[in-house]
Amino acid sequence: MATQRTIVVGYDDSPASRAAVAQAVSLADGGEVVLVHAREAAPPRMSSRWQELLAAHDPSAADEVFEAIALEANGPLRGATWSGRVVEGAPAEAIVAVAREVDADLIVVGSRGYGSLGPHLGSVSARVLAQADRPVVVLPPAAIG
Repeated sequence: MATQRTIVVGYDDSPASRAAVAQAVSLADGGEVVLVHAREAAPPRMSSRWQELLAAHDPSAADEVFEAIALEANGPLRGATWSGRVVEGAPAEAIVAVAREVDADLIVVGSRGYGSLGPHLGSVSARVLAQADRPVVVLPPAAIG
């Protein structure tokens, strides 16, 4: 596989999204990884850090809080070139929009398998696949553990 330069990853602090981050860092091979969090609803396990993110009204402050949260939970980011983006709106649309904005070579998302396409794709990953105009890697639940 050719070296990827810019990879966008959907991130919500779930095990599936943490696996997607690790995969993206591996595929980036020195390129840039851009984590995207859609600020549509509260994460299922809302810690005080996530409450801080949701309370941040200034976009740059939200990005800084998000980057701190992501770094705490994702060891592979420590040696990588990466950034985080907090985007208002639905997750799939946010991920695809940022991928277009940064001209990403690839989108990586994890799947929890909660969507209508059976046990392999979640609703967000299915929507990303339907809307993306570039390659997408979806990590199925069985690959996440």
